[in-house]
Order: sequence, then C-alpha cells, then structure tokens
Amino acid sequence: MKKTIIFVVTTFIFSALFLVLTFYLPSSHEVTAITGPAVWPLFLLFSMIVLNAMLLVRTVIHDNKLKKQEYEELSGEKESGVAEKEETSKAVEPMAISKYRHYYLLFLLIIYAILLEYVGFLISSIIFFSFCSVLLGMRRKVTIAVSTVFAPFLIYGLFEILLNIQLP
Repeated sequence: MKKTIIFVVTTFIFSALFLVLTFYLPSSHEVTAITGPAVWPLFLLFSMIVLNAMLLVRTVIHDNKLKKQEYEELSGEKESGVAEKEETSKAVEPMAISKYRHYYLLFLLIIYAILLEYVGFLISSIIFFSFCSVLLGMRRKVTIAVSTVFAPFLIYGLFEILLNIQLP
C-alpha cells in the first residue's frame, strides 16, 4: 500500500505541475484548428488526476478489507486448520508470461513502422493491433476483431477531424 500511495502522490504532483503549465498554451480561439494545443494535454492531465484519486480510494478500501480480515483471523473467528487448506487448494496459479514477449513487441513495432510507409495507417494499424492483442493475452476472437477494427478508425478520426493532423 505504501508504494501505491507514493506512486499516487508523485503522479498527482507531476500532473498538477504540468496542468499549471498547460494553461499557458494557446487556446482554441487563438489557432485555426477545432481544438487548440491546450485541449489534449488538459484532457489527459484531468484524466490522470481523476484516475489517481480513484486508485487512492481503491487502495485505501482494499487495505481496510485486509486489515479487517487479519483482525478476524487473529481474533479466532475462523477455523484455522481446514479453512486454510481449502483456500490454498483453490488458489489458481498465474499464467506463465513469456520472458521474450517484449522482444516480439519491439519486432512488431518495427514492422508496423515499415508498413506505415507502404500500406498506410489504417491497414497497418489493423494488422499491428491484431498481432499485439494476441501477443498481450487477448483470446476471444470477437473482442480482438472488434477492437482491431474499431481502434484505428477511432484514432484516425481523432487525428484527422478533431486535431486536424493528417496521418500517412
């Protein structure tokens, strides 16, 4: 819990610092694009602050539950012998994570950068997202298909329409 609280406080400090600096960027009224240079950083920094607050609340609630469980165990409300054996037998071992996954991801990023030049953003992004989804552990084919088709179009719309930045 202490590490999480330190992380939350540090992230909050940096978010607040950059939030103050973002207010000095030109607004939407000062540029020709639909959104000015300050809109996206403001959105991200406000989101970071809100998510930090949610993480802090979740951490405190989880810590309180753990303390309550420890108190119940120490006070003798649970049976010690049989209950512990049942709990350990029900524990599920975590999936083995490939220790070379980051190399595969780096290789995919290089291939993605090369494909961007030849086939464009949408096609290369659909290919890249599908391979990354499988590599990072997604197994449901419907979820992979929907996310790999939806995400590139969402990003394309964000950059082309909202930010007025042309993608390859």
